[in-house]
Amino acid sequence: EKGAFSEVSTAKRPQNASTRDFGEFRRSVGRLRLVAAFASAPCERRRAGEVAMATMTPDLSILVVFAKLSAVCVVAAGFMLWISRKPRSTERKALICVQAFPPLLKSAGGVSKRYLTLVRALVDMGWKVTIMTPVDVARSRESDVDEWLKTGKLKHIPARGVRMKSIDGIAVFLDVFSFVNGAFLLRELVWVGGYDVLIADDIPWRFALVLICRAAGVPSVVTSHTDATQLASFKGNASLKIVWDFHMLSAQLADIHATVSRVFGDILRNRERVSVEAVWPPILWSAKFREDPAVYRDAATKVRQEWEQALGFTPKTLFLYAGRWSSEKRIHKLFPAIPKDCALVVVGDGSSAYAEKLGNEFVIPQNVLLRRRMLNATELRKSYAAADVFVSASNFETLGNTLIEAWCANTPPAVHPAQGHLEYCRDGVNGFFVDYDNPKEALAKLSRISEEALYRPEKLPKLLEQGRFFRESDFARMFMEAVVRPAVKLAERRRGYLLEIVNRGVTLLLWLALWPVFRFSLRTGFFFVSAFGPVKYEVLEKLGSSVEVQDKESGSDYEAHFSKARALGWRHGRPLPAL
Repeated sequence: EKGAFSEVSTAKRPQNASTRDFGEFRRSVGRLRLVAAFASAPCERRRAGEVAMATMTPDLSILVVFAKLSAVCVVAAGFMLWISRKPRSTERKALICVQAFPPLLKSAGGVSKRYLTLVRALVDMGWKVTIMTPVDVARSRESDVDEWLKTGKLKHIPARGVRMKSIDGIAVFLDVFSFVNGAFLLRELVWVGGYDVLIADDIPWRFALVLICRAAGVPSVVTSHTDATQLASFKGNASLKIVWDFHMLSAQLADIHATVSRVFGDILRNRERVSVEAVWPPILWSAKFREDPAVYRDAATKVRQEWEQALGFTPKTLFLYAGRWSSEKRIHKLFPAIPKDCALVVVGDGSSAYAEKLGNEFVIPQNVLLRRRMLNATELRKSYAAADVFVSASNFETLGNTLIEAWCANTPPAVHPAQGHLEYCRDGVNGFFVDYDNPKEALAKLSRISEEALYRPEKLPKLLEQGRFFRESDFARMFMEAVVRPAVKLAERRRGYLLEIVNRGVTLLLWLALWPVFRFSLRTGFFFVSAFGPVKYEVLEKLGSSVEVQDKESGSDYEAHFSKARALGWRHGRPLPAL
């Protein structure tokens, strides 16, 4: 058809033809063109139909991807459904993931004692406790802990730890993105199961703990103990700022976000815009602090005589500071505030450079006695009773456990009015507020307290009542009602719903997807920060090897007890395969 049309259409008018012949010729051409048009019409319609079909056919690639993801989620949900149908244990079980526990006292004394108190309360109520920590719990030097480990009431999972050195001292963190720790969490929460609650402290990147708990159907309780934004190493450090932001994100994801005081909770709500659902009750980490002050009257007299002999004079009023020696405690601000006819005794220890400077670089007045040693509960109880006033210039405390211990001995505190000090202390009622940022005002205030003997119980109407309240408080009951029970009820309301099973499966997939990403990113970040920044990171090769107590047999100290750590740096032109 195409050939005939081309042949006719290109034909030339014949020479010397009549008009009639030429008209016949034109009609022939017209008929051939009509035939060609009809012949080509079906081909055009077919091509138009093909284009229309191509336009109407949808792109199924997105649906295929969605179908694959749905299939994976269904498999994960089925797995979680199978896990959830495993028979639950009749005994109560708690998994505690912490990075501070005895014997770690120099760098995290308050938090260590807090979780020792918590474990004791749970064990006394018949709970079976599993503690996952990089701390060597077997070296706690606490008889209760040794007994719990022997009887199986306390199970210790030695975890991988990361040691951080900064101007604030030495700290050991639980390495959430360690292969070993990740396997431990999957085994305990998903496979073994049966846990009623997970409780975690200020672990960096703890959102990963919250996600795996959500996948396992275990309610999570995370507690913010420390205001890291007030640390010297935090200021100007972008990496720590990122860690803190994720830290606050985990508080939003957890079932219960708790703090140690209402004051600190309000600070986090207003400054960080995070929710706070619970507040820890006050703790007494040893039964020694619950005993009546009269029990230690004679022993306290002997301790005071020893201090007076070391000072070389009898002070009119004896002030005491007990606690960690670190820069945020601002112990040096106490020195100019002590009247000359009075004395200050400083007991405790620390792992920071500030602890070394305190006895070497600062000018120590003659009426100040330094006793660098961590005291046990009995020694602390005697020391509080031997003093007239407990003092603290810290503007960092989120609560201040030492204030509670001093009140138990009927010793009033004179503290800087900031943060956690505002929780229980009332000026002129059960203690005193002293502005240690103003040396003249602080000296005048302490001089007045000494001259008028304002520290005596008859001058402070609520002092004895405050001490009695702490000595008689029931921490176990208060903690269960304020923190644990709301988390358990929340998990029980979710259990059994089909959507909850799907949610747990999706959360497990999310945890598995994020884990390698954050592990690689953090290891790379740790390397560069340690190589070029002021903060140094090391990994403890031996699991659960972090301790700091003095070993009487070997005479070794804090540093020697750390297992060989893999430092982050360069050696022979190649990066070390640490972390």
